[in-house]
Amino acid sequence: MKKKPATTAPAPAADPVAGEQALEVAALGASIRSARLLKGLKLRDIAEQVGCSESLLSKIENGHISPALPTLLRIAQTLQVPVAALFSPIDHRHVVSRAGQRPVMQLHGPRSSVERLVQPDGGHLLEANLHILAPGGGSGGTLSHEGEEVGYVVSGRLELTVGHEVFLLEAGDSFNFRSEIEHAYRNPGRTAARIVWMSTPSRAGARIRAQRKRPAPR
Repeated sequence: MKKKPATTAPAPAADPVAGEQALEVAALGASIRSARLLKGLKLRDIAEQVGCSESLLSKIENGHISPALPTLLRIAQTLQVPVAALFSPIDHRHVVSRAGQRPVMQLHGPRSSVERLVQPDGGHLLEANLHILAPGGGSGGTLSHEGEEVGYVVSGRLELTVGHEVFLLEAGDSFNFRSEIEHAYRNPGRTAARIVWMSTPSRAGARIRAQRKRPAPR
């Protein structure tokens, strides 16, 4: 008598609802991390103000867990952004961002803001923003993190410090440098500056230091 070949039970089908929820949690975590890094804050800085552990905040940023509503509200308050700004629709077919419809957030104080050219939904390899710097606006200190950056000055002037070198850029100039090198920037002009700024996303181990703040221009 021939033995019947062993059969393998089919793998259970993935739950589309759970899968979609996982994408939403990942997108929320990516938005929180992006907002934190844009403000030059470390995990410890946010965790202390929110009242949670760095480990918990790291799991939230990496999409491993979904934050409870009270925790999410405190995170948004600490980052000084509306809760709604941390939620971005997940649409991998998204190609075009219309003028006036892109999210804008303050960066390093009221004289600096960024308009997002790429939605921070966790599905992109690059970050791209339009930096809008009022006279005297800038990074407010020295930054350092993993990655690479490239930018193009659309209008106005930009003073860019990379390592020990200081560069003065005008409209039409561009720049490129490794993000691990300590860098800072500000608008030394009398009119607003607009810079298209792209970078590879900072990773969980990124080091960002807002220090040696520059004195306000006289």
